[in-house]
Amino acid sequence: MDASLSNRPRLQPGIPAGGIAAIVVTLAAMSWGLFSDRPTDTHGPRFTFAVGDGMVPPAPPAPPAAPRAPQVQVDAEGIRSAVREAMRSLDVEAIRRAAEQGRAAAERVREASRAGGSMDSAALADVGGTFSASFDAPRGVSLVDLTADITVDMSRRADKVRLEVEGGGARLRTSVQDGALTLIGTNADAPVTIRLTLPTQADLVLANVAGDLTISGRSEGALKADLRRGDITAERVGSAAIVVREAGSISIGRVEGRLDFASHGAADLSVERTGVASLTVNGHSDVQIGRVEDGLTLAIPGHADVSIDRVDGPVKTDFAGAGSVSISEGEASSLQVAVTGAGEFRFDGLAHDPVVLASGVGSVHIARHEGRSRVQNTGQGTAYVGD
Repeated sequence: MDASLSNRPRLQPGIPAGGIAAIVVTLAAMSWGLFSDRPTDTHGPRFTFAVGDGMVPPAPPAPPAAPRAPQVQVDAEGIRSAVREAMRSLDVEAIRRAAEQGRAAAERVREASRAGGSMDSAALADVGGTFSASFDAPRGVSLVDLTADITVDMSRRADKVRLEVEGGGARLRTSVQDGALTLIGTNADAPVTIRLTLPTQADLVLANVAGDLTISGRSEGALKADLRRGDITAERVGSAAIVVREAGSISIGRVEGRLDFASHGAADLSVERTGVASLTVNGHSDVQIGRVEDGLTLAIPGHADVSIDRVDGPVKTDFAGAGSVSISEGEASSLQVAVTGAGEFRFDGLAHDPVVLASGVGSVHIARHEGRSRVQNTGQGTAYVGD
């Protein structure tokens, strides 16, 4: 063998150290290229944090809560309950009871006629001309199931009830019981004309009547009317409880005691002066009152425009409908108002301890108050109580 060949260095198996260094350099260059090619944020470099299992980043502080307006709790249902309780005094049931008593009296008249007996009564059958009679009825008169124009003259000198009837085709019956005269129409659509002369203390009741009523002179008794449709005009009455079913207009100069009025259709009310007033409007009404001396209660689920010059005493209003209530002056010993519809209530007098709820789109304005005021406004309207 050649000696020169035997002296050459022999290659050892494995990766030379120079190759390893070359690989490391290549990987470092590739890594630098990757990091240098990543986009940077326009506001500076982007940093990434790795959080271990045992580390929790601190939560940012919560922003402070906005201050809440003070809430005043107003017993809205209490206001409505107070109004409903006050409205129970509207003696509509008494009017209906009078009508039932009149019908019962008419039935007794028919039974007595069949039996051949006698009662303090007179039957008016097929009135074709004029009928007139006098009755000993100091308690008053009830007119039931009639279509009639009625004129009443109040007389201090009268000691009996004087009745005059004109009409064609009407069938009427009368009955006197316990000092009260009842006149019943057996065919309510046949029109008649009735003229009455009453003692001043006598009561007058209309039940299911259509037509106009005019009362002349001063009455110390009660007027109770359940009117289908028609107008009522009176100078002065002791008290008045009036229900209008369809349409009508009521005009009274003065009510000495209590005024109760309910409208289920379209009715207008005009009163110069009254003691206590309770008004319910389910339909549509225009109401004008000069003065309410001893308290006012309003329940308006319908539409009403109410204008009153002066109110003294407690005022309670549940205004769930639409329209307006305007009271120009007065002193409300207590005032509770709930406007939950689209109505506007305004009291320009002095209110003691007012309680106001406005939860609809309407508004409440109280010019002045004394004592504690409680106001809750949760609707889109406004509620203002002045000092």
